[in-house]
Amino acid sequence: MLAGPVFTSGSPDGPRFPLLLPINGQIVIAIYRFGCCFVRDPRAGTSVNTSTAIAPATMAEEQYAHPGICLFTVLFKISALGFYILCSIFIESFVIQFVVTVFLIALDFWTVKNVSGRILVGLRWWNEVDEQGQSVWHFESLDQQTLETLNKKDAWLFWWTLYLTPVVWVALGIVALVKFNFDYLLIVGVAIILNAANIVGFTKCRKDAKKQIQQFATSTLTAHMGSTIQSAFMSSV
Repeated sequence: MLAGPVFTSGSPDGPRFPLLLPINGQIVIAIYRFGCCFVRDPRAGTSVNTSTAIAPATMAEEQYAHPGICLFTVLFKISALGFYILCSIFIESFVIQFVVTVFLIALDFWTVKNVSGRILVGLRWWNEVDEQGQSVWHFESLDQQTLETLNKKDAWLFWWTLYLTPVVWVALGIVALVKFNFDYLLIVGVAIILNAANIVGFTKCRKDAKKQIQQFATSTLTAHMGSTIQSAFMSSV
C-alpha cells in the first residue's frame, strides 16, 4: 500500500517523466505516461500502477447528476426526428406522421421547458399576456451558490441539445423543400417554432440571471465599501 502524494509531470501523451517522491520515508521513482502513474521502488525493482486509485475520482466527475432527466431530454428529440425520417421513407400516411411527430415535439418542448431547464441548469421561464395585451416574460433562476454546484455535464447536454435540435430540423426542412414535399414543411415549421421558443426563453433567462448576479455583487461591494468608509470615519472621530 502506497502512502504519500503522487506528483506527475508532462503531458499524458508525451514521453515519460521520472520524478522523485517521498513515500513512507523513502525516495522512490515515479514514471507518468498515458494517464497512468507507475511508482517504482529501486530497492525491489518492482512497480505499482496507481491509476486504479485515481480512476474512481475521475469516473465520478464524468457521471451525470440526473441521468434519467438527461435521458428523456434527449429521448423525445431523437424520437421526434427519428419518427419523422422513418415515416418519410416507409409510411405514406401524412396524417399519422403529422400527429405522432407533433405530439413528440410537444412532449419535448414541455419536458425541456418545465423539467430539464429547471433541474439541469436551474432556469425557468414563461410568457403571458397582461391586461394591456402585451407579452410579458417571466424568469426564475437559482441563487449563485446553487448554480455553481450544478453538474457541468448536465448543463453541457442541455445547452448543446437545445441549440443543435433546431439546426437538424432546418436541414430536414431544406430537404423537404428540395423534394417538393411541402406538407412536411408544416411539421418542420412546428418543430422550429417550439424549439426556437425554448431557445429564446432560456437564453433570455440566462442573461437575466447573470444580470441579477452582477447587480447583487455590485450592491454587496457598494454596501461593504460604505460600511468600511463609515467605520474608518467613526474611528477617526
